[in-house]
Amino acid sequence: MKRLVSLGLVLGCTLMSAGQDSLPERNLEAITLSVNKWQQSRNEVPNKITRVVPQQIYHYNPQTAADMLAQTGTVFVQKSQLGGGSPMIRGFATNRVLLVVDGVRMNNAIYRSGNLQNVISIDPLTVENTEVIFGPGSLIYGSDAIGGVMAFRTLQPQFAHDSKLLVKASAFARYATANNERTAHADVAVGTRKLSFLAAYTRSDFDDLRMGKNGRDENYIRPEYVERINGQDVITQNSNPNVQRFSGYTQDNFLGKIRYKPNDAVELQYAFTYAGTGNAPRYDRLIQYRNGALRFAEWTYGPMLWRMHTLNALLTQKSALADNISIVASYQNYEESRIDRARNNNTRTRQAEEVDAYSLNIDATKRLGQGQVFYGFETVDNKVGSFGTQTNIANGSTVSFATRYPNGSTWSTTGVYANYRHNLSAVTTLNGGLRYSYNTLNAT
Repeated sequence: MKRLVSLGLVLGCTLMSAGQDSLPERNLEAITLSVNKWQQSRNEVPNKITRVVPQQIYHYNPQTAADMLAQTGTVFVQKSQLGGGSPMIRGFATNRVLLVVDGVRMNNAIYRSGNLQNVISIDPLTVENTEVIFGPGSLIYGSDAIGGVMAFRTLQPQFAHDSKLLVKASAFARYATANNERTAHADVAVGTRKLSFLAAYTRSDFDDLRMGKNGRDENYIRPEYVERINGQDVITQNSNPNVQRFSGYTQDNFLGKIRYKPNDAVELQYAFTYAGTGNAPRYDRLIQYRNGALRFAEWTYGPMLWRMHTLNALLTQKSALADNISIVASYQNYEESRIDRARNNNTRTRQAEEVDAYSLNIDATKRLGQGQVFYGFETVDNKVGSFGTQTNIANGSTVSFATRYPNGSTWSTTGVYANYRHNLSAVTTLNGGLRYSYNTLNAT
């Protein structure tokens, strides 16, 4: 049993200059939702923030959430295969940057230091707002956010106001020639004055990626590939070396939400999120050579599945302790695996992981004179299942193999934080805060 206790103190100061010039007036994005988990002016936030809104998504048409982040020009995304993307913020990646969806952390116990592909589980067509926070976000979010935070807010069911019933629906289809992408999306929302519902579904099919013939990197062309013919691995010449054979994959995304507002001071919401990919071949391994010949016959990430149930409560009745309170309880289930087989070897190795992640977040805000206090509590508990097998593809026999992580291991973290913001003047804001975290790991 390993225990780690951390204590952090963060101070920041934001300065805003104001003046008159001859430039025309512009409408600026002045609201941020993620730095303190509550709406506030960007002028009061010391961190650099990049936002992505639906208009940008429909303009640039990213195929995945990884592409969406890369198109900001401020997040570097590492890709080893078409079905992937590992975001990096100022040199920090994987378990040093935090992915947050609707206030729930995606990071779990198997987020390692190597590149991770989980961000593609987020459907960009159901993202209402994305905020990339540069610099430490550990005060509010914990140590996973030491390099930055990528916070995604998905579509929200809307209540009817002037009418008794509000109905909205939209559909979207896209075709791209580079990888023969076929994507279809549909969503529908129905709302009354107190109850609303939303459902959205996206299906994407990607064939093998075709690279351009001009300015290409010769290290990534595909002059040949391995096929299994009559029980033998055969090297076949590629009719078009620009086509990255065995790079395509499929993906399904679903989002469902129910929102209930019994009165002006209470709002409840349940959400279910599902994301699932098919096998996603790892292209950089499939083009590796050893002794002058292709090394692998197979190297694939197995289906990556993500299911999330979330229950939210927002309380806006002012009291002596808080003006607003947000409670978010969540359960997530992750499944992922990797499958590889060397050329001219009948042994296929498969290592699979499953993570059950439970979390509870309670966040509150209270205005004190010219200042405002943000404080909260978080607890996270993860249980990891890890399995390994080797299968002889010639006779079908299977034996156990080493797992990537200790099977049955658990990891948990509990933290409390408080952050104070004070506007010293119209152009100067002081931020200071403190966080206490307690972490436990049981892995043998």
